[in-house]
Amino acid sequence: MIVRGVIAALVLLITVFVARSVINSTQFSPTAPVEDYMAALGRGDAEAALAIAESELPLSEQAVLSNEVYEKVEGRPDDVEVRTVRRDGDAAVVEASWELDGSTVEQEFSVVRDGSSYGIFDRWKLSPPEVPVVDLTNSMDGGTPAVVVNGVEMKMPDPDSPRFAALPGMWEVTLPDRAPLVTAPTIRAPVGGVAQEGLPVYVTDTLEYTMTPAALDAAEALARAELDTCLASRKPDPPGCPFRDVNAQVAGAPRVTWTLTTTPTITATAYDSTTIRVAVADGMATTRGGEAQPDAGAAGIDYTVEYTMKDGRLVKTENFGAS
Repeated sequence: MIVRGVIAALVLLITVFVARSVINSTQFSPTAPVEDYMAALGRGDAEAALAIAESELPLSEQAVLSNEVYEKVEGRPDDVEVRTVRRDGDAAVVEASWELDGSTVEQEFSVVRDGSSYGIFDRWKLSPPEVPVVDLTNSMDGGTPAVVVNGVEMKMPDPDSPRFAALPGMWEVTLPDRAPLVTAPTIRAPVGGVAQEGLPVYVTDTLEYTMTPAALDAAEALARAELDTCLASRKPDPPGCPFRDVNAQVAGAPRVTWTLTTTPTITATAYDSTTIRVAVADGMATTRGGEAQPDAGAAGIDYTVEYTMKDGRLVKTENFGAS
């Protein structure tokens, strides 16, 4: 009976030891917090992921890290594979990998032993992984006060160095809507794990406004309205206008009446991404000034007017080339 009891006790101890080892290698393994973290990312639960990681990222930098935004981000970690576990006492390094945009992303996570459950099973805690940063400086010619990240407009703390924090996935970035006069492309920013040596994820695709056909039409309309205003003036040298009747000035006509005799062509051309030049060419207007100028005077209408896009509006910057 004693032998049987000893054998039963040994069997029980072995069973407990084996069970403890199995459970410690699964539910209480160093990989457990990493798997929980990656699972939260995979289902788009950014808030849970940041909580699991006990992220130290300031709230001011979490503008696009809400569930509402992140769950719509494509390419979140899926089919995550734990490749290796390197344990050193109460610390371990877990290497995981997943696919993003046709490439394999690898990342190492640090975990530390955080006590035990029931005095038997190890409990592990994920050290806060660094949240990747997308840097758009190389995508823009000059600074920008704001960008739109997956539908959310974000003000840039430093317009000359636009960047934002983003969890793994394929992010979409564009510029604030300035329709109908300008448009901007949507560029993609693939964010994997922590970049090598903690460097940002640099995006080099060009991100800038371009003129729309509506902008050219609007510039031509502004030039035509300016011409009409000049012709409505009663002065031989209308203020701010690119043409004048020199003969009327010499004749001392204080007031004249302008009449358009040859309608000029008005053609707008995009000079660069923010500037439109409108050529007002081959026109002619006459003047008549009563007794001071009984004969009609004349002035050629041939000049260029330049408009610059500012905050989605066209602003005249220069008249030049007047004849």
